Amino acid sequence: MASRGRPPGSKNRPKMKEPKFDATTLPPLYKCTKCGRIVDNPTGVFYSSKRSDMYIGNEGYTHMCSDCANKFFEEQKFRFKDEKTALILTCCALDLYFSEKIYINCRDKGDVSLGAYIRQLNLTQEKSKTFYPFLVELLKGNSVLTDENILRDEKETKWAAADRKNKGYVIQTVGYDCFDDESYTTENRKFLYNTLADYLTDEVIEDPHKLQSAIMMVKTMLQQEQIDRAVNREMRKTQTDYTEVEKYSKIKDRLITNISKMANDNGLTVKSGGAGVRNTTALTYIMREMADNGFEDIKVNSVDAKLSASYKEVAEQNARALIAELGFTSDEYARMVGEQSEIIRKQQEDCEKLQEELRMTKIELQEAQAKGRGKP
Repeated sequence: MASRGRPPGSKNRPKMKEPKFDATTLPPLYKCTKCGRIVDNPTGVFYSSKRSDMYIGNEGYTHMCSDCANKFFEEQKFRFKDEKTALILTCCALDLYFSEKIYINCRDKGDVSLGAYIRQLNLTQEKSKTFYPFLVELLKGNSVLTDENILRDEKETKWAAADRKNKGYVIQTVGYDCFDDESYTTENRKFLYNTLADYLTDEVIEDPHKLQSAIMMVKTMLQQEQIDRAVNREMRKTQTDYTEVEKYSKIKDRLITNISKMANDNGLTVKSGGAGVRNTTALTYIMREMADNGFEDIKVNSVDAKLSASYKEVAEQNARALIAELGFTSDEYARMVGEQSEIIRKQQEDCEKLQEELRMTKIELQEAQAKGRGKP
C-alpha cells in the first residue's frame, strides 16, 4: 500500500515565481463618475478645471465627461426654468467660477451653452478662480451678481456716438425706454433705436397712435431680421434642412405683410419717415440737434414749452377738433374718443413733469457728489 504524502523528490522541485507587473507602463485612464465612460485621452471628452484642487489627481479634468456635464446643465434648465440658475449650479458641480458678465456675453451672442461659457471663461482672468470665491462673495452679500440693467448700460456707453445719440433721442422723444426688455440683446437694442429714430418725424411724434404703431413696426422689423439670420445659418450648414427654411420663409412673409400694413395704415413709409427727407427747419429737429450738441438749456426749455399755457390750449383745441370731426358717427363713440384723447394728454403731461423732476434730482445729486469728492 502506497504511503500518503508528498511524491518522491517534491522537496527539491523549484517554486514558480509570480510574474512582475509594472503598472506605470499603462496609460492613465479617465473615468466619468456619472456614466462610467473610461478613456485614455481626455482631450475633447472632459472639460478642464485645472485650478481646482478637486481634480489634481485627474490632471485637472473634471469628474464628469462633457456629455454628462452638458446633460446636467440642460436638466437644471428644465427643472428651474432659468438658464442663469442652471449655469450657476453646473459651475458648482464642476467647481468652475461663475461670471455674470461672461454669461451675458454668451446670451447676447445667442449661445448660452456650457461649452461656450467655459471657452470664454478661459480667456479671462477669472479662469484662475474656482466656484468657492464666487460662493463666499455671494454669502457675504457682495455684488458678484450685478443687476443686468447696469451691465447693459455699461455696454451701451461704449456704442458709437451716433448710436448713443439715437438712443437718447428715442427715449427723450417717446418719454420712456420702449425697448426695455430682457429678451433684447444690446445689438438688438441698437438696431431698434437706430431704426425708430428715422421714423420719429413731427407728424409721428404729435400723434400717439402713429407713435405706438411706429414702435410696434420697428419691433416687427427686428423679428424679420432675426428670421433672415436663422435662414442664413441654416443655409450655411452642410446638410441644409429645407423644411426649416420653408418654415422660416412663411414666417418672414407674414412679418413683411404686417410691416407693410402698419406702414400703409399710418403713413410710416420710408419716404415719409426716412432721415433723408426730414425737415431740417422743423422745431423738433432743431431741438434734437441742440440736445445732441450738449446744449443743456434746451432740455429745460422743451419741458417748459410743453407745460406752458399756450401748449395746453393747443392740445385742448386738438381734442375738441377731434370730437367735432367725429360728429358724423354716433355720439357715444365720439364721446369715448374725446375722453381717451384727454386722458392721454393728461398722462403725457404728468409723465413729462416726473421726468423733469427726475432730471433735476440727478443734477443735484451729481453736484452733491462733486462737492463731497472735493472735501479734503
